[in-house]
Amino acid sequence: MFDSWAHKTIGEFLKFATEKFGCPSFTIHCQCDKKIAEERYKKANEAEEVSEDAAAELEDSNKRAEKNNSEIQAMFGAMKDKVRCITLNTEGSDETILENLKSHFSAKIILVNHEKRLQVDTTCSNLAIKYNMLYLSVYQLIKHQIQKCTPLGKELEASRKPRGLIADNAADELNEDEFSAVHFDMSIVIRLICQTIADKRTNQQFILLEGCCNNRKLADAEDKLTLRYMDELFQIEKHIGEVSAVISLQDFEEPDRFTDEKWEEFPEPVKEEPKKRQTNEDGEEEAEEEPAAEEDEEKKKPKWNPAEYKWTVTDRRAKNLPQLFRDYKGINCLCEIKPAADFSAADVEAVTKSMDDFCSRVMDEHTSRYIYQQVTFQC
Repeated sequence: MFDSWAHKTIGEFLKFATEKFGCPSFTIHCQCDKKIAEERYKKANEAEEVSEDAAAELEDSNKRAEKNNSEIQAMFGAMKDKVRCITLNTEGSDETILENLKSHFSAKIILVNHEKRLQVDTTCSNLAIKYNMLYLSVYQLIKHQIQKCTPLGKELEASRKPRGLIADNAADELNEDEFSAVHFDMSIVIRLICQTIADKRTNQQFILLEGCCNNRKLADAEDKLTLRYMDELFQIEKHIGEVSAVISLQDFEEPDRFTDEKWEEFPEPVKEEPKKRQTNEDGEEEAEEEPAAEEDEEKKKPKWNPAEYKWTVTDRRAKNLPQLFRDYKGINCLCEIKPAADFSAADVEAVTKSMDDFCSRVMDEHTSRYIYQQVTFQC
């Protein structure tokens, strides 16, 4: 990665670099508003004003940068399939700029969920080769680390908390039940995925990630509330990359819209009985003490009563993955349900064809929309 050069012009440098190292993978043109540049100059030089000489220098630097960028665009503009020409706005905070950089260089994530009886390993491997994607099976990564007794494997084993999964009569040749990510600390699993991507990824723009977001497979309701889809999805987006698509190969349809069908019910307010006035020894009623002005004002204020409003019952009613994905991604999210029979009558062939069709669409549409597709099989 070059951020400067000893050549007199950008043209000479580009000629040298392409001859010695080949075509670059990307170019980045950084830019910001003139006022922002001046403010940064004053802060860096601990100056209250920008001198005329400094202002002229900043202006010359900006013109050189624009001239260099025009030469780069002229040389690589017609090679967009090989060279990505990125323009990066640096006016925001360090965190915002870092997020923008991550959006350019982090791979997009395609989550793959499936019933255990539907084998997807061979299909995912073939699709990864066909579309130049990186395929990661999370429970196989965990299994490898634990069986090899690596440092990460020891951490994973130490964090193991076995959780019950829904009974499935399908063969478990790859020990998914034993090494599923639901049994281990999420932060360690995320670290394992990040480390594997750093070791294995070259120029892949997409990662097929299988074995995450298994809330639906948990048997215990308490475990489902502990391992929420929201937590896993946000951790993946924060540390690994943006989830641009999800394909779920399942036996039953899941609604993609959350309906407020239950409402909170409040008990009837208890009516207070009037206070009995106290009497003295002669049987006469005692005069009540006048409340202080502040206390009188407090009594006059109407008390807030939640029963005057309608409240949906949300306690212990977590959203499923398609509902969460739709709400999180907003109007650019497309949720759809397709029967496996549309692809083939045989399960194995339906898995292959549906996933191939799905990956092809994601590759074409990933810049404009997010896709959540459920493919339902007859169990």
